[in-house]
Amino acid sequence: MPVVLNLDGKHPKCRIPNNTWRISLDSNDRELVEAYWGLSYAAGPLDWSQLSRLKELKDVTYTGRDATVLDYLASPKCTVSTFSWHESGRSRFDFSNAKALDNIGIEVTGKLLHIKLPTHGRFEYLRILQPPKGCRATVVCPNRGEGVTLMIYGPTFLAIPGLKQIRRLQLFDCRDVDLSNIAKAYPHLESLDISGKAVTLRHEECLTKLKSLEELCIQNCYTMDVTAFPDPTHLRALESLDIDGLRADDAEALKAKYQSLEELSLRGKRTAEWIANNLDNPFRDWSDYFGAAAGKKAMSAWNTANNDLTKLGKKVNAKKSATILKAFVEVFNQLEAKSGLETDQRETIYDAFMTLTKKLPSGMVSETHYYDWAAFA
Repeated sequence: MPVVLNLDGKHPKCRIPNNTWRISLDSNDRELVEAYWGLSYAAGPLDWSQLSRLKELKDVTYTGRDATVLDYLASPKCTVSTFSWHESGRSRFDFSNAKALDNIGIEVTGKLLHIKLPTHGRFEYLRILQPPKGCRATVVCPNRGEGVTLMIYGPTFLAIPGLKQIRRLQLFDCRDVDLSNIAKAYPHLESLDISGKAVTLRHEECLTKLKSLEELCIQNCYTMDVTAFPDPTHLRALESLDIDGLRADDAEALKAKYQSLEELSLRGKRTAEWIANNLDNPFRDWSDYFGAAAGKKAMSAWNTANNDLTKLGKKVNAKKSATILKAFVEVFNQLEAKSGLETDQRETIYDAFMTLTKKLPSGMVSETHYYDWAAFA
């Protein structure tokens, strides 16, 4: 039997499968969309206690400002272990009494952030999303974060005193990464993951300050000083070095220096010419993951559309712009017909299309055009 939810008192026919384990709720003035994976309401308070009827619910994503969600998460009947909060309009979050939560994601909306994590001692993941430059964060949790994996999404690095004892740090969407700041803020790291579209690494010599570092994983780092990387004898705990996306010359130097490691993986080796021509191409990694043919066509489609839109200059008009972007989408229609497209491929195509539309006057070519043209969407 389905569970009937009426969270805002206005939509009693919202029927949810009783075995639903993940749900997304949006109460920031969105249009109503009723589906078990995404419920959207006008702004206002929700009756969170109704979610207790979903006995297998584990993962909730919420977009909105209704602070009573904190009371729901702290209630004895709440089974939610993973919670993500977007557009909260808040700077302070108290999850200390949440008994089931072990994974929290918070989108930062201001320069100050204060989080109290659950005190049950089983907490695992803290995800901080898009902190702005100059953000100051405070986290209160048992044992200063020991056992917690900290994940920061965005170019702003956060040194959080309350998490001095974390063992695992993951940085996403990075640009400039200063290893001296990381070593100072989190000296007990055993695992460090750094990724971005084009990462610049600084103060590589400070890796020696991470005495317990066992795993170092870096993605898309084309600016680094390989001569500053410490000798393996100064990184006695290091067992694994994995870099995907680096200059070919840097790969050779690192291979020679770290060949004694148990696990050494240096992939995505790029020439200077490739970096100059493709660093900003959103499909640059497709050849590695989806085959050379698909990668070549996708990269070419982007370059053609990007260059053609740029050439329009002041002569831009709706007809020419639509022709260019429709041709861009058609390349992927052909790929879909030939071999099919995976979900992450579709997401990349959509993001790339929307990026291209930003080169045009607002509304000239829109998301609506994309869904009209994309047979795979």
